[in-house]
Amino acid sequence: MKKKNAWTVLLLSAALAVSAVPVHPVTVFGADETKITLNNPSTVNGVTTWDCVEFGRYWQKDTNGDGAANDDDDTTPIKWRVLSVSDDEVFLMADQCLDWLTYDDPYNNRNESDWQASFLREWLNSRFYNSAFNAEEMNAIKIVTVKPDNNPETGTEGGPETQDKLYILSCSDIKNTAYGFDADTGSENVTRRAQKTDFAKTMTKLAFNDVNDTGYWLRTPGNSQTNAMAVESNGSIKDSNGIPVDSNKGVRPVVHVSLSASSVLRKTDCVTSSPKSPDTDKDTDKDTTQNPVNSLTPGNTQNPNANTKEVIKGKAPKITVKFMQKLKKGQYNRIRIKYTLPKGAVGYQIRYKNGKGNWTTLTRKKPVKPYDSVSIRKKGTYSIQIRSFTKGMATYSKWSKTKKVKVKKLHK
Repeated sequence: MKKKNAWTVLLLSAALAVSAVPVHPVTVFGADETKITLNNPSTVNGVTTWDCVEFGRYWQKDTNGDGAANDDDDTTPIKWRVLSVSDDEVFLMADQCLDWLTYDDPYNNRNESDWQASFLREWLNSRFYNSAFNAEEMNAIKIVTVKPDNNPETGTEGGPETQDKLYILSCSDIKNTAYGFDADTGSENVTRRAQKTDFAKTMTKLAFNDVNDTGYWLRTPGNSQTNAMAVESNGSIKDSNGIPVDSNKGVRPVVHVSLSASSVLRKTDCVTSSPKSPDTDKDTDKDTTQNPVNSLTPGNTQNPNANTKEVIKGKAPKITVKFMQKLKKGQYNRIRIKYTLPKGAVGYQIRYKNGKGNWTTLTRKKPVKPYDSVSIRKKGTYSIQIRSFTKGMATYSKWSKTKKVKVKKLHK
């Protein structure tokens, strides 16, 4: 009899444990009063499937046809994966890296991985929050308690609890199988891999980083307070040492949305991880922007997108440059460029660099009026040049005289 009662208790306990995280679909009314069904991630034969929704908007791709994905473009809907859903909320993670940032501000003389005081936390809950969501969407976002995640090997502390609207996953979160991730942190795994938007690729180039790097930050500290952990491009988790917090990595925000305000959600195509081995199914994340930003050495006059030698002909444009003191809401720090193109020019290229760094080149097939501008992320002395080209880029003018602007302080 006692043995029978023991089995009864065991079965009841198991039933309660399963019911703690509902596995049943949750059906709500989404955007336009459309009925949508949300499911928790499912993993079958090693393949994970996530339901996805659109929520909020952010700069992601080139919408104005000027050849660059930046904050001069229109914002487009953000796609999120459903990590978990209950009867009253849905927990979402950005499907792609939306931006490319440092974990902590390298100019505040702090450089620590403490999530509470980090630049990334402040950016997510202020600039990104204000840029990506309208008033109705803001009201749907829940403020949640984010618990610290200490380094699993060295014990480096992750700081105190915080109350956040948006945050990033921890090392513990990113190996949570309930969210659809693989539990093995050291393996190259497709469940943790991510692509990044064209906008994030532009930001990668501005930081002079490898555009094929699709790694992203975790809020778990590394072996010291000056390092933080990250997911690598191949889906493995950076070892316990982490990487310096003043490095640049991708940002994949997470957010809790109340289902009592489900009208802000729009169901979209689900995402499925590849069943193939990571060794045979690597994500190359090739740059798909129409006119990618290219790093050039100062003496290089060869068009990186052409197979033939450029024809240099005509006078150089005239330009003036100035750091913009006033910005639109949510806009990045920018240097304004006024220019005068020579007769017969249909477009132009801008190249700029900070200090002795490499040149970064932007191509404009149509003139941007009344002035153009470039986004910057760091203080320093910037050198800027411009040259024009004729129809079909048949001929290029000489580069203009170098104009310099010193940026002593960035806008917050």
